[in-house]
Amino acid sequence: MARYRALLIGVSQYDSNAFQNLDFIADDFMTLQASLESSNYNVRVEGAGGETVSPSRIRNWIRDFCKESKKDDTLLICFSGHGLHYKGKDYLVPSDAIADFDDPDSFKESLVPVDFEREFEKSQASTILFFVDACREGSNLIPRVVRFYNHGAKAIYERSKIAR
Repeated sequence: MARYRALLIGVSQYDSNAFQNLDFIADDFMTLQASLESSNYNVRVEGAGGETVSPSRIRNWIRDFCKESKKDDTLLICFSGHGLHYKGKDYLVPSDAIADFDDPDSFKESLVPVDFEREFEKSQASTILFFVDACREGSNLIPRVVRFYNHGAKAIYERSKIAR
């Protein structure tokens, strides 16, 4: 039997002064959760309460969520927080991102690349929707170093398995 499952990952608090806190995420997720549940989604919320959301937690939540899927499941994954575009790639900004522009490699390593194709391919789900609601304002980043990921809430991966 098909199931509808949602994973909402929010990063509302940041350790670095380079990123403003996004206190509205918890309220946004409460509204989104209610809407999804009224559409028969089983919803899991992570991080929106202000706790530390590290790169490994983001990756593990997404990996485990996809791994737990069953055939014919529809998965919806939503990330809300800061996001940016750096050296040709899109990244999610975890709460403990290192904003050290004297060491750009450390900065990049503290981010989460928006690249979960391996996790999505291993999933048994028939459909996976991945949304990134990345704030591009409220950051004190040097413009020549980083171009914000400004696509807003955008589905970047959708796969439907169709019997051939």
